[in-house]
Order: sequence, then C-alpha cells, then structure tokens
Amino acid sequence: MTHPLTAQALSPHRPGRELAGRLAFYSVLYHADEVNHCPGCGGTQWFVGRTTAQCARCDTALPLARIAQMPVRPLFVSHGTAACAA
Repeated sequence: MTHPLTAQALSPHRPGRELAGRLAFYSVLYHADEVNHCPGCGGTQWFVGRTTAQCARCDTALPLARIAQMPVRPLFVSHGTAACAA
C-alpha cells in the first residue's frame, strides 16, 4: 500500500503549494493489518476499540481505517406521533 507522503511527495523539486495541497487531505488512520506507528511518539502498542485506536504510550487517538471508509448515514428516530412532526 502506498501512502501519500512518500519520498517523491516530499521531494525538494516539487513546489510548496503542491505539497501543502497533498497534506491538506492527508489523514492518519489505524490499519488493523499493519504495524502502526503513533504520530505523537512513534510507539507501536495500541488499545483498539470499536471506532478508534489509542496509543498506549501517549494517548494519541486515531480513527480505525475500516470505520473511516464507511459512509455516514444519519439515523432519524421519532418518538412522537404524526401530529408532533407537523
């Protein structure tokens, strides 16, 4: 898997604006099938929950990649009658 911040992306021959544009959309995610290094301290031990993973050394939290890839669909729950909705 190729990450957006490769040596080519950080090359000094590329204009700064292009690099800034690439970094604007860069998001750090926890991938369950890879060794994940904490962006805060470099640690590799994590507490993994249902939606996030938390670094065991510095408490940095990252969203899980499988959760971040799911589309967001709001859940609407109505506890009133039809007359209340009007």
